[in-house]
Amino acid sequence: MVEEQAQRGGLEIKIEIATDLALVSGDERRLRQIFPNLLSNSLKFTAGPGMISVRARNIIGGICCEVSDTGIGIAKADLPKVMERFGQIENKISRKHQGAGRVGSSPRGSNTFWGVCRY
Repeated sequence: MVEEQAQRGGLEIKIEIATDLALVSGDERRLRQIFPNLLSNSLKFTAGPGMISVRARNIIGGICCEVSDTGIGIAKADLPKVMERFGQIENKISRKHQGAGRVGSSPRGSNTFWGVCRY
């Protein structure tokens, strides 16, 4: 489903998962929820031609997972609101789309969400 949406929108999805990725424990329901939400937001807010990258790598004491895109970005002043539970930024573009809050780091594009899971 994600691949089809990306292809229709002129987006490339790049996946980089370490072959020796460590096992971690966590709330399976939440983990299964967060990644589709992040990918959905990347699809909504990245115009083609564009790129969505998914990465997972080992770090000391756990793994680091990233979802990044070349989307519209988020102004620095809006980042605290995005990180609140159910936080969303109100603007002309976000009102066109439904869903969970956006996560990112730049008002000029290139959003990145990363999270660390500890052993």
